[in-house]
Formats: sequence, structure tokens, C-alpha cells
Amino acid sequence: VLVVGAPGGALGGSEYLAQAGGRDRFPELPASAPAIVETLAGVADTESTLAVHDVSHGGLAVALAEMVTGDAGADVALDGALALFDETPGRAVIETTDPDGIREAFDGVAPVEKIGEATADGTLSVTVGDAELSADAASIRDLRSIIERELD
Repeated sequence: VLVVGAPGGALGGSEYLAQAGGRDRFPELPASAPAIVETLAGVADTESTLAVHDVSHGGLAVALAEMVTGDAGADVALDGALALFDETPGRAVIETTDPDGIREAFDGVAPVEKIGEATADGTLSVTVGDAELSADAASIRDLRSIIERELD
């Protein structure tokens, strides 16, 4: 599991921003935004790319959770909590069987960082420092249904 694009600490109107403090302003688009989109489209069409998901509203936490299904999960380790919620534009999560091919495609376009491994157990496990959180697809689905119900 790889994340493409540079983090920028953009937290939008997130709950993390409300708890940690900071400013709510729209982040700048990366200068290479068109090249990032073009390269993402190219790698998404390769046989070795299993999934691609934008990192936007909710950051990596939401992108990773939305990628979990009953038979697809991920085991991810991040440097800090900010990495979970960073909403900087121009980023995507890519599940691939050819990480070197992804790195090569994005060379000179955007940074590529390995954040973990795909699993077949339908569980998202995230480690940040000494803290670990795990949720299976059913739990994630239940949490999402609460949000959807409350927004109706």
C-alpha cells in the first residue's frame, strides 16, 4: 500500500483540527497537479494496480477505511496522527503488486511512500507510534451508516 503526493498538514474543517488547534484554510494545489492526475490515470489502468483512492475529505483515515471490504484490508504504520487526517490535495492511496513500477511512474511527478501492506482479512489496522487501532469491514460499515443516518 502506497501513498502518492506530498503531505502538507491541511486539515480542512476536520475534528482533528478542532481538537488540536490550527487554522481552517483551503490548501494550495500542488504545482504538478495535472501531471499527478495524468500519472494516476495511467497507473490505475495497469494490471498490477489493484485499487486507487483519493486522499481528500477525512485524509488517509477515511481513504483507507473506504478501501476495506470483507476480503480486502490493510496493515498500515504512520509517523504521527496528523498523517491520518491530512487533506492536502494531490494525494492518493494505491494498492499495487508492483510498487517499483508506481515509484518509476511518479518519478519527478510526486513523492511515493510505502505505508503498509494489503491484507485479505477485511481488517484495517493502523499503527501510529505506540497506538494501534483495528476495525473490520462490518464495523467500518456500521460506523459509516451512523454518519449517513445522522446527516439525513
